[in-house]
Amino acid sequence: MMKCFKNALVYVEGEGLKNCTVEFDDTIRSIGENSTAEEIVLPKGAIVVPGFVDQHIHGAGGSDGMDASVKDLEIIATTVAAEGTTSFVATTMTQSVENITNAMKAVKEYRAEKRGGARVSGSIWKARSLPPRTRARNRSNTLQSRAWKPLRLIMKRAATRSRS
Repeated sequence: MMKCFKNALVYVEGEGLKNCTVEFDDTIRSIGENSTAEEIVLPKGAIVVPGFVDQHIHGAGGSDGMDASVKDLEIIATTVAAEGTTSFVATTMTQSVENITNAMKAVKEYRAEKRGGARVSGSIWKARSLPPRTRARNRSNTLQSRAWKPLRLIMKRAATRSRS
C-alpha cells in the first residue's frame, strides 16, 4: 500500500534539504510535490534521509556474525535498523574453515527466512579471514593456489556462490 510524507524536509541528492512529498511502499517510489497516498505525519523538525547500507560489519547489539546463528544475525539486524541501517553485509574474521562455513550457513538461512530488521545482503570473507597457513601470498600479493582449496570448501559446505 502506497504511503507518503507530505511537505517533509527531505535530503535529495545534489539538492540538499528541501520540502517535498515522498511516496513509498517498501521502496521510495517518487519525490515530488503532490500525492494521493495515505499520509504519515512526521514529528516537527524530522528530516527524511535514505536508509544506510553497511558494507562491512562484524556485529552489533552484543552479537557477532561469527557466532554463526540466525538468532545473532537477527539481533544485529534489529540493532542496526534502529540506527537507520537498512541493509548490511555480515563480515567474517580470522577463524577456522569450519567456523567461517558455519557463519556463512547462518547468513544463508537467515536470508531465506526474510526476518525483520535490516536486510542481510550477504556475507563477505577474504583470504585474510583464513588461518595464516592457508593464506600464503606470493610477491604480487595474489593468493597462491593452496588458499583456494579452503575457499572452495567453504563455498561448497555453505552452499553459497562467490562473486569477484
